[in-house]
Amino acid sequence: MYIHVILNLEKYAEISFKGGILGSSLGDDFAGFVLKVSVDREAPTVPTMSKSSGDNWTNKDVILSAYSEDEDSGISKIQYSYDKNNWFDNWESLNFTGTIEKIPTTSENTYKVYYKCRGTVLGKWSKEGSYTVYARAIDNVGNISEISSINLKIDKIPPIATNVSASKTNTNESTVTIYADVEDTGGAGIEEVSFNGWFGGNWKTTHSKVSGTYDSTNKRYYATFTFSDIKHTSTGEKGNGEGTYTFEAVAIDKAGNFIDSSNINVIYDTTKPTCTITADKPSPTNASTIIYTFTFSEEVTGF
Repeated sequence: MYIHVILNLEKYAEISFKGGILGSSLGDDFAGFVLKVSVDREAPTVPTMSKSSGDNWTNKDVILSAYSEDEDSGISKIQYSYDKNNWFDNWESLNFTGTIEKIPTTSENTYKVYYKCRGTVLGKWSKEGSYTVYARAIDNVGNISEISSINLKIDKIPPIATNVSASKTNTNESTVTIYADVEDTGGAGIEEVSFNGWFGGNWKTTHSKVSGTYDSTNKRYYATFTFSDIKHTSTGEKGNGEGTYTFEAVAIDKAGNFIDSSNINVIYDTTKPTCTITADKPSPTNASTIIYTFTFSEEVTGF
C-alpha cells in the first residue's frame, strides 16, 4: 500500500491511498482513494460599519449596517455589542435583514475552487442617547475578525421652554424684552432658541421672529422686540400701533426636535389717559365738605 500526502495547511490538505500486491510483477496494483480537507486559518475582514444618520444627532431610528468578507469557509454570522464583552446575534429584534453571497474567485489549486463569501447585516436602532455599537464577524470554522465600532446619537425628546415672561406686560415704551427658561434633557443639546411676536390675535398665521440670546448669569434666553416691527398675524403688516401683542419662545435641539412655549401678552399703550372731575355740590356752595370724583378714560396705577 502506498500513501501519498500533499499538505498546504494554509489552504488545504490531501491524503492519497493506493494499494498493490507485495512482490507481484503482474501490475495488479489497485486504485485507492483520496481524502481532501480544506483548511481555513484566516479570520474574516474587519466589518465595515455605516449608518443612515451621518455623524450628527438625529431624532429618527438609525439604520446600521455591517459588512465583512471571508475567502475560505465563508461568513457564518456578524455579531454586535455595546461593551465588547457581551455579543449578540439577534439582529432580528432590530428589523434584521441579511445576505451571505458566494462569489467564485480564481482556483488556487487543482483540487478546490475557492469562494469569497461575504455577509451583510442591517439593524434599526431606536435606543436613545450617545453610545457605541461594536461589530465582529465569525466564519464557518470559528475564526473571529477584529472588532470595528461606530457611534450613534439619537434624541427624540423635545426641549423644554418654560417661565416665559416680559420686561413689562403694560408699557408705553417702544420696545419690550421677552425671557424664557430653556432646557434640553434628551442629550443632543440646544441648537437654537428664537422668539416669535405678533399682533391681532392668538393664532400666529404671520409673525415676527427674533433670535434669542443666552444670559449666562441668569441662565435664560431673551430677545428684544420693537413694537413697530411686529407683523399683524392676518395681514402681515407692520406698524400696528397700540394694542395687545403676543409672544412665545421656540427651542430647537441639535437632533431637530422643537417645542413652542406658552404665550404671553403685552399691552402697548402710548395714549395718555384723560380725567374728568366732578363734585357732589354745586358751585358756589356754603357746604363745609365737598366730595370730588375723578374719572379716568382707562385704568391707571396712580395719580
